[in-house]
Amino acid sequence: MERESDQPLLVEQLVDLQLSLDGTITNLLTAELSNGGSSRLDQSAVDAFVAEIQEHPLPADIERLLEEYHELQDARPVFMWQWVHRLAPQNTLPCVEREFTDAVPVDKTITILFITMLDDLLEKRQDHATFVELAKIPSAHQTPDTTRDDVDTEYVEVAQQVWDTLVDRLQRAPNYEVYADLLRFDVKQAINAIEYSALAIQHPDLVTMTDLLRYESHNMVMFAYADIDLMHSPLAVRDDLSTLREAIWTAQLMARIGNWVSTWERELREGDYSSGPVVYALENGVITGAELDQLREGGKEVVDELVERIKDQGVEQTLRARWQQHYHQLQWYNRKLSTVDLEPFIEGMENVLRYHLASTGLK
Repeated sequence: MERESDQPLLVEQLVDLQLSLDGTITNLLTAELSNGGSSRLDQSAVDAFVAEIQEHPLPADIERLLEEYHELQDARPVFMWQWVHRLAPQNTLPCVEREFTDAVPVDKTITILFITMLDDLLEKRQDHATFVELAKIPSAHQTPDTTRDDVDTEYVEVAQQVWDTLVDRLQRAPNYEVYADLLRFDVKQAINAIEYSALAIQHPDLVTMTDLLRYESHNMVMFAYADIDLMHSPLAVRDDLSTLREAIWTAQLMARIGNWVSTWERELREGDYSSGPVVYALENGVITGAELDQLREGGKEVVDELVERIKDQGVEQTLRARWQQHYHQLQWYNRKLSTVDLEPFIEGMENVLRYHLASTGLK
């Protein structure tokens, strides 16, 4: 019979085994991806995905907001908003009532537009003063101050219009009031993720993969997406809220990895060293902090060598193996749910990864 004094040692051994198994699973999935050939889609598939997105029409509410948005400096191309709107149904929980299937992707695209405006203020424009005022907009108790000389008034006004349009639309949802506070909270987490990303860009030596996953992954806005879905779903789904939030966290990590593997090279060449593949490469000795310092000091000739080394060492495949591991975790959460079947959502996550890979270099 096991003695009580042996229990702490047993728990410690089980924790060691769990951590070891996580690494073993990642290694097995990485090997499987390596044996399966290239991690990229073939060119014909890429061309088909890109053409599909470029031909995708945008609804009137989005078009109206984009007219104002595209007057701003550093506005993202129309392709991005076509990409987001086209993909939004793939990220939609199957519990959404059928009558709202057209409205929800519009709401989600507007949400991404708002978050992107905040993101670009720090990453592209380094405009902290305007960012601080924009960050107040989702709060129920704060109002942005556009009278300060260092604040871009036009930018704030466009962002306020974007947010007001979103709220006006969401207030028509049957369960808006039930989830409104949760949505505001989750949007603030996305804003916090932008601030962490800015910190990571300025101080890459302070960044860790754990912190990227814990904080920066909220930039994917998957929780806000889920809140919008729940506003348009039967209230009975609330009984599964705890498990659903666990599943959404897993899906958000999958979305983060998909975005990383399709944008890290462009970001590295632009001087952003905060993406997962770069931080993973730094933590695991594939590249060095001294080499990143060279890039920061203008040594652009180093970037090609670092890109090739990261690719040759299979960093992308390692992260995609983690995506596969999260995929299996998502299936496990689905089996615990009683009010909703996540299978269409899980299939959608696979499609999202394909779209990320197909749009490499285009967003």
